[in-house]
Amino acid sequence: IDKLVDTELRRVLDGYEKVISNLKKRGVMNIREGKHQLKASGYEMLALKLMTIVPEKRGQSWATVQFGWSYFHIEWTDDCLVIEEQGHKGDQTGAEKFGKHVYANPYEPSQCGILSLAVHLFCCPERLQQLFIGDDNKNRFGRMLRRVISGLTDDEIDILSCKPTDIGTHSLRKGSSSYALGQVNGPTPVSVYLRMGQSLGKLKGRYIHFGEGADQLCGRMIAGLPFNSE
Repeated sequence: IDKLVDTELRRVLDGYEKVISNLKKRGVMNIREGKHQLKASGYEMLALKLMTIVPEKRGQSWATVQFGWSYFHIEWTDDCLVIEEQGHKGDQTGAEKFGKHVYANPYEPSQCGILSLAVHLFCCPERLQQLFIGDDNKNRFGRMLRRVISGLTDDEIDILSCKPTDIGTHSLRKGSSSYALGQVNGPTPVSVYLRMGQSLGKLKGRYIHFGEGADQLCGRMIAGLPFNSE
């Protein structure tokens, strides 16, 4: 790119960022951009709601809230499910695919991904290769999630710690990573980024590679298990 054009573009972008910052200071724009992360307390409450809700028709709302990040290639290894994504936002070609570990939670059935998957398979046995039937899973789950959130009481909204309109399907992804990163002696930021499929640039391909132990720790923590117990 031409040097003069590059300089002009940088000047415009810097000016735009200053305008946005000024609007946020004045309260004209929201400070946060996008959907709010779903906190652990809110996740526990919504998972229980989705597990006990009376469905209007067969669907996969509870299973989707458990497997909101990956559900394509699944196998059972030792004491957990291993789910392998074939490409994601940070790896469009699928060259850096690896298994992500999902653990059962016998202490909180509403947060148990293994139980929700089993219930879904028993309720919807007719399928070929796809885990979730249909090609509009994200929007279908989004509609179900909005219906559940719209029916929350004032006390339940307090548990969310944010406006109901700030919660969406992407809140699950933000919430699980924020929860894992916020734990003392928890998984390293890099292991959480790899779990999320975030791109680390050229640094990842050259120096940082996937390790099963780190992802197993992430899996146990996201499942709600005591990660530092024996």
